[in-house]
Amino acid sequence: MYTAARCNELSAGDVHVVDVRRSPYARLVPVPLNKIVVKDQFWRPRILNLVSKTLLLQYEFLEKTGRLDNFRVASGKRVGSYVGRFWFNDSDVYKLAEASSYALTHVWSSELYEKLVSAIRDVAGAQEPDGYINTFVRLRGLGRWENLAWSHELYCGGHLIQAAIAARRALGDGTLFSVATRFANLLVETFGHGEGKPRTADGHPEVEMALIELYREVGDRRYLDLANFFVSVRGRGLVAQANKSGAFPVPPHTS
Repeated sequence: MYTAARCNELSAGDVHVVDVRRSPYARLVPVPLNKIVVKDQFWRPRILNLVSKTLLLQYEFLEKTGRLDNFRVASGKRVGSYVGRFWFNDSDVYKLAEASSYALTHVWSSELYEKLVSAIRDVAGAQEPDGYINTFVRLRGLGRWENLAWSHELYCGGHLIQAAIAARRALGDGTLFSVATRFANLLVETFGHGEGKPRTADGHPEVEMALIELYREVGDRRYLDLANFFVSVRGRGLVAQANKSGAFPVPPHTS
């Protein structure tokens, strides 16, 4: 378990949300989060409230709505079925993990950190052997990538990658980063211009930004190339329009 002192040690290096320090094309480099000290009477109380109350309440909401339980069921820790109205609920867990990681660079909270670690553990347990992870598709028994126009599979995966980068940069966490890189490697193997690969993108853009930041983090060119692929196929009529399984509601056509 990390302490506030350990967190400070891990954050001794610069913590960037977008890290363009090694880019020869970047004209501006963002100020590192952990090098900013907020002392004013407007934002400082809000940051303290964020860490001590808001984010903790959000974790309670993830529990109440079954979003974390979906990962536990997918991992076999619990028996049950998918809970929730929406098929992109996984992304809410990832978004909160990202927010918590960066918030802890400003204000330390052992309680918030422990909830983050617990959530990461639940996510990691739900990953399939080949790297795939999506509780809606898994628990509903649906086919992977069948309805990318609506399924948000890559959208959720993009938020997973961004959360993992945040946890790694801010807290030195490698567990979620391992989950994210395994998922990203699966995407590299699955999508692209190669023969037999789906030449399409997710109906909801998101994974492109995440893959670019993953490339910045580890320097693996495959992630940048895949992001370029997803951008290049968009707007060409290649994003699948079929709703084969009927699991994802399709908005009615209007004249």
